[in-house]
Amino acid sequence: MIRLVYIMQKARILLGCFAVILLVTSCSKKQKGSQVSAFVAAKEQHVLGKGYSPGSLEFNLTEVPFSMKGASMACSARGTNDQKGLYIWDVSGRGEERGIIKIEPTFKGEVVPSKIVGTPEKLRVSTDFGNLEICFDGNRALRFYSKKGVGVRLSVKQSYALPKNNKQFRIIQGDFLRYMFTSIAGNVQISTDKISKGILIDKLPEKDGTIDFVLEEYESEWSEHKYANTFNDAVEKVKNEFSEWMEETLPLNKKYDHTRTLAAYINWSSIVSPRGLLKRSTMLMSKNWMHRVWSWDHCFNALALAEGNPKLAWDQFMIMFDQQHELGALPDCMDDHSLIRGYLKPPIHGWALKKMMAMGVVTSEKMQEIYTPLSKWTDFWMTYRDDDKNGMPQYHHGNDSGWDNGSVFAENRYVEGPELSAYLVIQMDVLAEIAGQLGKTKAAGQWHKRADDLLNTMINRSWIDGRFVSKYSGSENWNKNSKSLMAFLPLVLGERLPAQIRKKLVNDLWSDKGFITPFGPATENIYSEYYTKDGYWRGAIWAPTTYLIVDGLASCKETDHAKELAKRFVEMCNNNGFGENFDPITGASLRDPAYTWTASVFLLLANEYVN
Repeated sequence: MIRLVYIMQKARILLGCFAVILLVTSCSKKQKGSQVSAFVAAKEQHVLGKGYSPGSLEFNLTEVPFSMKGASMACSARGTNDQKGLYIWDVSGRGEERGIIKIEPTFKGEVVPSKIVGTPEKLRVSTDFGNLEICFDGNRALRFYSKKGVGVRLSVKQSYALPKNNKQFRIIQGDFLRYMFTSIAGNVQISTDKISKGILIDKLPEKDGTIDFVLEEYESEWSEHKYANTFNDAVEKVKNEFSEWMEETLPLNKKYDHTRTLAAYINWSSIVSPRGLLKRSTMLMSKNWMHRVWSWDHCFNALALAEGNPKLAWDQFMIMFDQQHELGALPDCMDDHSLIRGYLKPPIHGWALKKMMAMGVVTSEKMQEIYTPLSKWTDFWMTYRDDDKNGMPQYHHGNDSGWDNGSVFAENRYVEGPELSAYLVIQMDVLAEIAGQLGKTKAAGQWHKRADDLLNTMINRSWIDGRFVSKYSGSENWNKNSKSLMAFLPLVLGERLPAQIRKKLVNDLWSDKGFITPFGPATENIYSEYYTKDGYWRGAIWAPTTYLIVDGLASCKETDHAKELAKRFVEMCNNNGFGENFDPITGASLRDPAYTWTASVFLLLANEYVN
């Protein structure tokens, strides 16, 4: 049955695929040469509508959090069995729990059933008696409003209230979280909640049925300032900001308008302002559960932003280098409050930088900024992760590869992944190019030689009997039962690989039943003994690996194959949203359902490969 679906899908996609036309025109804007980027050209050709139309996007808060660019607060209805309902979540690294303030609509002081609908500009909580509406009034404050007698109850765990004046009081929660409650219209009642060891805040309407108040998070102390004149003013400001973001989002075919808007919203709303360890505006992986930034995820988000918002894209690319260790290693992941150095993530940064350079968004100043940090990151792998001194670096754990539980690590965690060396070859090539542009002629030659040497070592050691294998460090053994997609990732080297190796890799990828599914490439062959339903890196389809494989195929001049895989992934996201990963058999979204690198890869693939 799977094979039949695959054949039908393949036939449909092949009939629907056309070559991507590179639009060339003379333009009054200052650009390098006469070639106009696809981003600019698509807008000039009116491929899609500009901006954002209010009401054109509604989303389910059990999947997609309600937040905005810069905010560390999010509203979510995605809870555990003992935490159902609508909650304000803290997505910084300061809080011990995510769902910290429960929001319940009331009527005449009693909690009433409700239905929740999110839009980018506001949240609507509908009851039989009227609606409670919530929006952001600045990226640190949530504003609540109703005009038909509907009130609201806030249940704040492990907290107490400190009055400031007759309109304001502070909410103190734990060691880090602080909120200012400001009443604009309506009456307030505060009581103790013995169960949660916190407080209950009941906001009751004025005689005309109106409530209007603001809940604002702060750090050390709240500073005196005003809010928007009206609730609608606050809504309008957010709407305009998101509309500007839509203008900067990669243009796609009109049939993806709705999904493009959702992808844009997920990425926009997942950004937090600089704070603590995060020195720049940072796109988190999600404001659901994965509210951190990891040291390869950020590269895909940078690529999706590069043409429309190059400054923010550069911030995403550089964010992990801001916390680079003195030995050269990047953190595994971090938030504003903490970081992890015990693991790494794969060095795809040279690969991503190469693509950004091709887009024309990396200036000579940026090359100067990145040259030393990227050199140190490259040297780290070659110096501190080559324990057997054979010239080929190794991972110390599956986490280091990004494929946490990948099958190549099932028997031994000290693995010399050929894709690791492939990434570093690309990185060395990019460093050679940058060195040349910066006038470092000798260094450029050295990087070229190091890249050639590593490529030869990788092929000699890892290309066995017509396929790439991941040998254990200091050993000639590898997990021979593994059928991981990792073996095909060296395709990213493109024409750097010998022609016969490229041809064999492409042929095996498409002829070995179980890798290419109707929805994209499975990370573990679905007929492998290691394949597991919802097995994370043992079968699920992931955005980054799909993009790397597609880019590798394109680099090998396998354009039709690249387009076909891109189309499958794009259609899957169009139908099933932006999960952390996907079931390779059904295409269903798995794990975190609002993941930024998935949204970014959707935008990239749909923009580059799908008409």
